[in-house]
Amino acid sequence: MKYAIHTLAMLLVLAVFTSGAYATHPDELVCTADCAGWSYTGHFYFGTAAYVNVDYTVTLLSGTTTVYTFTGNDVLYPSGPTFDYNGIWDMELCGDYTVNMHLHFASNEGWGNRYYTTSFTCDCDEPGGCTYTPGYWKNHPEAWPVSSLTLGGVTYSMAQLMVILDAPVRGDATVILAHHLIAAKLNVLNGADDGINGYIDGADAFLMIYPLFSRPKGEAKEEGEEIKDALCAYNELPCEEDSDDVMVTGDVGAALNSAAEEPASWGSLKKLHEE
Repeated sequence: MKYAIHTLAMLLVLAVFTSGAYATHPDELVCTADCAGWSYTGHFYFGTAAYVNVDYTVTLLSGTTTVYTFTGNDVLYPSGPTFDYNGIWDMELCGDYTVNMHLHFASNEGWGNRYYTTSFTCDCDEPGGCTYTPGYWKNHPEAWPVSSLTLGGVTYSMAQLMVILDAPVRGDATVILAHHLIAAKLNVLNGADDGINGYIDGADAFLMIYPLFSRPKGEAKEEGEEIKDALCAYNELPCEEDSDDVMVTGDVGAALNSAAEEPASWGSLKKLHEE
């Protein structure tokens, strides 16, 4: 897969190590990321520190959606100051991405941080791919391009998202909106037209003000339903590849209302949200 890597930029450097040229600090850091994976290399210059504890976090973003997060930790010594942290994305990427990398280090001399960001673009094998309904994604977990999504500022695992898709609507605009927001995000991440991103951002903003299960009333409920309608229309766009074995057909509302017959899932969802 072809890709383009943009210039890496260091956003911020914070360090409160002992002043002086001989303080322990990371040196010659090189951060790269592309459609295959990421790499974070360099070494530490040791002053009087006997060792350095290192924690690092790598976050892959598609727009404002977190696609992948990798965390790790290490201990470095003067006898082995060089490090090479790297990983591969466990999915095929398509579209524009940003990678944020954070290195936190601490020793008896103090602590510090290094923040880096880079962006790249991955070509899509099938640009303008199909969109699918919440029912499709609920019944085809093997087709999910990611293992977690963020809805309204809250990150949910795939298992938790499945519970949300099983939740009965019962007149709560936040629940039906979450169903279609999940489907829309998965469709975009799966290579479908990203022209819906404005409504996706609007749905996230709405759920930040009116969290899942909050049952907004009046104008707030109408606003949530209008955003849901736009996402629903996008998720139900016709596709040339539609077939009975890959696409859930029929009335989407009926498919979602059927979740109301699953009290165990509803109980699990309430417990999940209360935690």
